[in-house]
Amino acid sequence: MFTLPDKGTALNDTQCILFKEYIDPLVAGISGVDFVSSGCAVTPSAGLTVAIASGTVYSNSAAHIVTGSTLTHGTADATNPRFDFVVVSSSGTLAIRAGTAASAPVPPTKSANDVVLAVVYIPAGNVTIAANQIVDLRVFNTAAGVNFVSKDQNYNNVGSYCLCAVLGAGVASGATVAGSGLSPASASLASGSFLTGTWRCCGYSAGSDISFFQRIV
Repeated sequence: MFTLPDKGTALNDTQCILFKEYIDPLVAGISGVDFVSSGCAVTPSAGLTVAIASGTVYSNSAAHIVTGSTLTHGTADATNPRFDFVVVSSSGTLAIRAGTAASAPVPPTKSANDVVLAVVYIPAGNVTIAANQIVDLRVFNTAAGVNFVSKDQNYNNVGSYCLCAVLGAGVASGATVAGSGLSPASASLASGSFLTGTWRCCGYSAGSDISFFQRIV
């Protein structure tokens, strides 16, 4: 979670500064606009590569499932250090926003609705990223960004949850199903309309019954 290191505990004391470039993602996270719901920790891998854990983020209040992966930072400057952001973009893609190398570097400006996961300090001539070069900037917000919807409301927002009648075979918890096979429902009655997109089962369905789903695509 968003935690700046104490002086003397990071690789360089500039990592302890609350830069103005951190304020925007912090406010966006607290406000429930761009934030991490679960996972997405950034850790060292090999060389200038970092590993990002799987998880879920919300960008502009829309949910994106993040699959665990790696990203490689650009070659370090020979003379000056820089800061790079590790982000999930507004389209749900993992990316690095490279900063500018300077004698007194500052972090880059994030792109619109980036969910910032971490900032990585790249010293001059760096060839291997260590744990003390990574500062966790994940802002968790579990109370915002979730759209609970009921019968006759708009079900089409990614991230929305909906009680649905399952038309056809059963669906295991965590499995995904096309919205065309789901009908928004009350506790006992299907609406007769059908959804779009792809939905994840948050409960369990034995088939031709009602369960709880979240739209993920």
